[in-house]
Order: sequence, then C-alpha cells, then structure tokens
Amino acid sequence: MEKTIRLNEKLTLTFPEGFHVMDEEEKKTLRFLENGPGEALADPEHHIIVTIGWKSVGGLASLLLKARDAAKASENNVRKAMESLGYQSEGFGTRQAGPLKAESFGYTYEAQGTGMYGETCCVKQGRTFYYFNCYIREAARQEGLKIWEGILASAGWTD
Repeated sequence: MEKTIRLNEKLTLTFPEGFHVMDEEEKKTLRFLENGPGEALADPEHHIIVTIGWKSVGGLASLLLKARDAAKASENNVRKAMESLGYQSEGFGTRQAGPLKAESFGYTYEAQGTGMYGETCCVKQGRTFYYFNCYIREAARQEGLKIWEGILASAGWTD
C-alpha cells in the first residue's frame, strides 16, 4: 500500500510499500539534514534511500537563480564530498517531478565496498528550491530507478 508524506507545507510525495520515513536517529547519518530542513525515506529491502531538502531564497536571487544553477552547484558540492569515494559523474539531464521539470545529475561511487548510484534532481517552485536525492545499490539500479521515477512523478505542489 502506498503512503503519502507532506513536506514544507507545500510538497506532497507518494512512496511505495516497503519505504518508511526515517526517524531522527536514522537521519543523523545524512549530511544534508545538517544544513536545512528535509526528510528522508528508506526501503531496506531494495536498498534505496531518498532524501528531500528545500531552501527558500529571497530578493534578486529568487529572480535570477534557476533549477539548472542549483543542480550545477549541488553537483560541485557532491563531487567534492564524494571524491574520496571514487565519485564518477554520469552527466546532467532532466526528469519530471510531478508537473515540473527537474534538472538532474547522476553519478556512481563506492560506499563501504559496495558500488552505488546516486542521482540529484533540483526543482524551483516559486522562491523555493527542492533537492531530491536518491541512492541505490549499483546491483539493483534498474529496479531502483523505476521506483525513483515513480516517487518523482508523484510530486505535487500547493500554494
């Protein structure tokens, strides 16, 4: 049975059975949560973690910055943080996050001897940037990407 989560009082996501919202203890291991609000979902059976963070900007930045700018900055940060884990870029692209176009980038790395695939999607809705991140074991990448795409497709925003 699918479940729904509401984030930032504006974003709703649906996720499949097997996922759970990570508790505070689990989230402490996720670096992005140290720098701002966010939530994390995990499916231990499929070895998938999905994190969603957001940051509102004001003034001129809200007019000038685009989702593509956020994706490029995010890729730079991820590359630096994961350099010691064998970070390898798979390039930039786009995905659909509900009705909105998301700017994305994919990469591979190794965590504790396990090959991993990561993907980040950036969306700008009004004055808020949303960062969707997915981490999948490389061995389960194809199946994991289908689940990831379904979660992204479920995204819906309200004013």
